[in-house]
Amino acid sequence: MTKPFTDRELSELARVFAPGPAALTLFTRAGIPRQDLPGALGGVTSREYWTMISDLIAAGTVENGARRVLTAASEIFPANPIFQGSGTLRHVLFIGASPDRMSTLRPDRELREIIRRADNDRIKVRYRPAADSGNLAAVLEDRTDILHLACHGNSDSVYFEAPDGTRQVVSGRHLADTLRLYQDDAGAVLRGVVLAACHSAAVAELLRPYADTIIAHQGDLLDVCAIEFAAELYRVLPVSASLGGAARIAARHAANARALCGMVPDELVVFEKQEGANGTK
Repeated sequence: MTKPFTDRELSELARVFAPGPAALTLFTRAGIPRQDLPGALGGVTSREYWTMISDLIAAGTVENGARRVLTAASEIFPANPIFQGSGTLRHVLFIGASPDRMSTLRPDRELREIIRRADNDRIKVRYRPAADSGNLAAVLEDRTDILHLACHGNSDSVYFEAPDGTRQVVSGRHLADTLRLYQDDAGAVLRGVVLAACHSAAVAELLRPYADTIIAHQGDLLDVCAIEFAAELYRVLPVSASLGGAARIAARHAANARALCGMVPDELVVFEKQEGANGTK
């Protein structure tokens, strides 16, 4: 059995998301395949419909269903206190790689600072160290909200680690195709992707269709700045209106904290999905 909606949450979902297009849009944003839940039913009130949804979730039809629905609702209505109060938990998949014969990165320190500064009741982080491209499959295990890649990058690729420690080149196109496959065939919809990698703006462009927000960097990203930026990003995310907003605040905080990081705000790239637009930078 998994957690159903509370009575307060149930009433608000029934009020805001009537059966039909509104509810189906919410399920799509939550990454829940429509075939897993009933569509609008004739003669059924909105409250009765959402009670059925809650019962199905409680029975285990959809993994982490209540959390995923409430998180999606909180993003559509960020000022709604009922959705915000219950739906702001973020599940982060942190994938770190520092191949041999490349300048050494410390994704372990990046992770340490994220855990130290973030609110552990609102940010849950799973870590895949010394990662190869196969570790991306962890996106499917818990319906990850944010995929964070801490690795080397260039204008069209990122670098993971092969089993022998040598670099594994993963093109931006390959990464995009993988996320598309997860989205189309498994319903794994990401809220965000954070590319903590140098010169990752072009790769970010390719990923835009597969997450609500993409964070990247135009120029070089010093390891010490990547660590400071990531720690601040997840510290302010629970109180920010959006992942993009949290990234802009974190970039400024990183620049203020360390003189070496003065260019981080100017080189930060944020792509955000908007109604009727492709995004902004």
